[in-house]
Amino acid sequence: MKERILKIMRFYNLNQRQFAKKIDVTPQTIGDILRGKRQAGSKVISGISQNIKELNMVWLMKGEGEMMEGGINHSNSSTEEIEAINELKSKKLVFNNHEELALYCINHEDELLKSKVFMNLIEKHSALMALKLINKMNES
Repeated sequence: MKERILKIMRFYNLNQRQFAKKIDVTPQTIGDILRGKRQAGSKVISGISQNIKELNMVWLMKGEGEMMEGGINHSNSSTEEIEAINELKSKKLVFNNHEELALYCINHEDELLKSKVFMNLIEKHSALMALKLINKMNES
């Protein structure tokens, strides 16, 4: 489980202290797990489950399946891929309207698809509106 916890920390770009705070445990607890001094107990697992809802708990507990719920597989992502995803996630994209969002999506389709985090960049409603606009533009 230590390796999977490290993957979660890399995916969310969190250091030991930040991760501990996110899941409501002490940094010492995380440090001990990462150094192999202890196993992740119920408080750690519960904290991860309650605070990282998109995480696939079967993957966390058994290492089976995909890291994230919803079909996005980051469990096999390389460090380089995770860093690219974090870079894309850190971009502050601001759109004045759905048309601007649709144009951005069209112009950056390859980048968005490679990152596998497109749906995390925008609200689901905005994504739906953007896809409708893209379909309308393609029909024209």
